[in-house]
Amino acid sequence: MNDLIGTSEAGRLLELPQGYIMRLARSGKIEARKLEGIWFLSRLSVLQYKEGQVKDSTPAPNPIVRETRSTNGHILTHPQKQFPLTRAQVEFLQLAKEVRRIATEIRQATEETRQSRVELCHATAELHQMGMRLEEMFTLAKVAKP
Repeated sequence: MNDLIGTSEAGRLLELPQGYIMRLARSGKIEARKLEGIWFLSRLSVLQYKEGQVKDSTPAPNPIVRETRSTNGHILTHPQKQFPLTRAQVEFLQLAKEVRRIATEIRQATEETRQSRVELCHATAELHQMGMRLEEMFTLAKVAKP
């Protein structure tokens, strides 16, 4: 499995949606490997599937990835066989992991910003009320002055 492609490229080659491509990978009909949540498929296996050399009948057990469900319902994948990754693929996985980490930080910062904006709105409203009271007191002081 030297020439690896992603699900989007496999989808374009087979003219099928990515979700179906992932189902083919999980069922073992296309040689694939899932790393860091990203599917890598064998280009040769995808082309063989396209040419109809792979029978699409009952799902065959995938010798590459075994899936189980954890106690909280998440799907866990267990690689059965290791494929050598190219340097570019390893770098891609590292970059994808970094992008996920940064996206998480951005979501957290966005939530903190939203909370800060709410607090700022409350403080502004409170300041406005204090200004109105101050103006009212100033008016009363003017009127009370002999």
